[in-house]
Amino acid sequence: MTTINAQVLQLAQQDAQATGLDEDVILAQWMAEEPITGKTVEWPGNNPAGISPGDSEVDALSNGKTSGGFLSFASPSIGAKAYADMINDDPNYSGIRAAIQKADTLSASQKAGGEAAELEMQAIAASPWDNGHYTASGGAQGSKLFENYASLTDTPIVPIGQKIESGVGNAVKTATVNATESAIDGMLGLQPGEAIPWTRILVVVGGVVLILILLYRTVTK
Repeated sequence: MTTINAQVLQLAQQDAQATGLDEDVILAQWMAEEPITGKTVEWPGNNPAGISPGDSEVDALSNGKTSGGFLSFASPSIGAKAYADMINDDPNYSGIRAAIQKADTLSASQKAGGEAAELEMQAIAASPWDNGHYTASGGAQGSKLFENYASLTDTPIVPIGQKIESGVGNAVKTATVNATESAIDGMLGLQPGEAIPWTRILVVVGGVVLILILLYRTVTK
């Protein structure tokens, strides 16, 4: 399990209370953007999640821009407040707010099973915040967030895209097995699901052996 910087953890807890997001979902996103371990907070410009200019209220909290063009803040706590304000008020992240509301309706057991976190990470990955960098090459949408969440909580959650692929793959395997079994039943004159009598097995084996003998004699003539 990943060990989090104490101040980063405290800021994530504060933002979780301010936004309703799962604390570990916040950390998973921050982890995808900037370092969250170590003895000190190492966010360039005290910006926890690559917050860009464009939201007037958030822009007002900044004290300039980093060399990469992201907003810079006077302290990590102000940067964390800017993150919470983006989640709560920016029109671009209404999908995240909707996911938070839906997650609140889940039962305690569903939340414990990671369903709330899954909804929230899917929403973050689908938002303009992502810009593609929360998804590993060839992975399901938001796969990096899910990997980070698993490292933080020891609770792996499979992204919906991988669930669908897995489900389709299992369905194909099942259909293939069923078709093979049906073909064998037809060859042996059995009804579906009927057990194969030993006598019929001996007849089939004997027939195969006879065919092989005849082929051998034909080839060696």
